[in-house]
Amino acid sequence: MALVTFKLNTYAMAKMTGYFPRLRFQPTTVSTLTGGGNSYLFPTQSISVVIAADNESCSANLAPSSWTRPNVLYRLIIEWLDAAGNFSYQDVLPWLLFVPPAGGTLDELLALPSNPYQAYIGDVPPNEWTPPIPTIPGTWWLDSDPESPTFGHLHEWE
Repeated sequence: MALVTFKLNTYAMAKMTGYFPRLRFQPTTVSTLTGGGNSYLFPTQSISVVIAADNESCSANLAPSSWTRPNVLYRLIIEWLDAAGNFSYQDVLPWLLFVPPAGGTLDELLALPSNPYQAYIGDVPPNEWTPPIPTIPGTWWLDSDPESPTFGHLHEWE
């Protein structure tokens, strides 16, 4: 399993004291995993996030995306409860997570759109670099290879 960690705070960088969040990762698909002589079927049941005693640090153990067939992605959902534990509303992150076997922090794993004012410049696309840059929708690349038929062209991934 891969450990995903992050901190939950208000925009004022305050802890969530007095708030009652319930967090969960929702898998995007049913998938399978074979390992150790066993074959597993994973339903789309959500995985609860543990909120530590500091009322800020959060973590969850998730099946690595690359180990499952098809590769599962995860969506983070925050449910807000009232003091009596009743559902009030929810926040749904619009970005998905691809979780590597090593896990990581939430900000490293979210497939966030790139800065609209940023373009990668190189003789090959960023997804061919070492290490590769994920070419998610909105990623820009300026071809700087003078031998390339697309030299000087600005490409956008959709």
